[in-house]
Amino acid sequence: MSHCLSYLSLYNDNMSTLEKLQEDLTRVENTIQRIEENAQSMSDGSGRSKEEAKLEALERKKNRLEHRIEIAKNNGRVPGSGVIFGGS
Repeated sequence: MSHCLSYLSLYNDNMSTLEKLQEDLTRVENTIQRIEENAQSMSDGSGRSKEEAKLEALERKKNRLEHRIEIAKNNGRVPGSGVIFGGS
């Protein structure tokens, strides 16, 4: 019986983690959308805008969150990974 309870606890922890990751992803996507829609920014001395730098960082964060969500949905395994036997 305790084994079932520990499995349910692990399942619930995974779901809360997945929900948190999805909330974070939505927040990042909304921020990216606001930056792209407003497209107003100030440039630094190099000619690169602060919003452009912020957008690049947000895109990297979005990619990481999407990857982590796929791992969480795949029970902790990296999607597309697996053992291949007998390759030539």
